[in-house]
Amino acid sequence: MTFHSHTFHYQPDRNDDYSYPAAIMATDLSTGETVSAILRVDHPAAPAAHDARAVAALHKLIDEFYANFTIGIPFHEVPTGDHITCECNPDVEGDDIDAALTMLMQVHVTGPAQLAAGAYETFTIDYRPNQTEHYPLAIFSYHQTSGRFTGFALAEPNPFLPRLNRQQKRTIKREMDAFFHRLNAGNAQEALSRLDRPRFGVFRIDHYHTRNIHKALQLGITDLYMAHFGDSAEEFDDEIEDYWDYLDDLEDLEDLEDLDDFDDFDDFDDFEERSA
Repeated sequence: MTFHSHTFHYQPDRNDDYSYPAAIMATDLSTGETVSAILRVDHPAAPAAHDARAVAALHKLIDEFYANFTIGIPFHEVPTGDHITCECNPDVEGDDIDAALTMLMQVHVTGPAQLAAGAYETFTIDYRPNQTEHYPLAIFSYHQTSGRFTGFALAEPNPFLPRLNRQQKRTIKREMDAFFHRLNAGNAQEALSRLDRPRFGVFRIDHYHTRNIHKALQLGITDLYMAHFGDSAEEFDDEIEDYWDYLDDLEDLEDLEDLDDFDDFDDFDDFEERSA
C-alpha cells in the first residue's frame, strides 16, 4: 500500500520565523483512509512552546484541511492558518496505516523536533577576584543533541567588569588568551578543564529550547544583562541589540565557528550557580 502524508509545522510567534514539526496526517491512497497524530505536549521532543493552545490549533486546522482534501493532489508549504504551515512528504510503502503513521511521526516530527528542541546549555567564563564575586568574560552555548559548541568573548569595554588594577588586567588577558588558544586548536574540553580555578569559573546562564545556537546566544546575552543589572539593564539596550545584530549576521553567513569535538561535554558538570 502507498501512503501519502503531510507534516504540519507550528510557528509560535508570527514575528519570529522559528517553527517546528508538530503533526502528521497520513492517507492510504488505495482506500482514502486517513489517520493523524499530533506531538504530545509532554513528549521529550516537544519544544517549550508546544502547549495546549498549539495542540488545539493543530486539531482545528487538520480537521478543516482534510475535510476538503483531495487524494493524490500534493502541495508544498501551503499556509493553513495564522501559525501553521503544511509540507507534503514523499510517499511511502507499507502494509499497515497505523505502522506507517508511527514511522512517519518518527521521521518527520519527533526526530527533527528533538534535534531542534534540544536544550542549548548556555554559560559564561567568569573572572573571580574573590569567593563571592564573579564577572563574565565570554559566553558560550552547547547543543546537547548535536554536540555543537560555540561562543565568543564579550566586547570591550566589558560593562560587567569592575575597575581593575594592572595586575588583574594582565591575569585576565593571560588566561583568556590561553583559553581561546585551546578552543581554536579544537580542544574545547581541555580549554574548560584547564581554567585557572578558582580565579576563573564556568557559570550557567540557562538552557534554551530554540531553533539554533545563534538564538540561544542571543537569549543568553539578554538574560545575562538582566541578571547583572536588573531594572537598569534597559540602559544597555543598544549593546544588547549590537550583539543580536552580530549573531544575526553570523547566522546569515553561517560563519560562527563550531567546535565539534566536544563529545565529553556530558562528563563536564562543574557549573557554578550564577548570582547577581
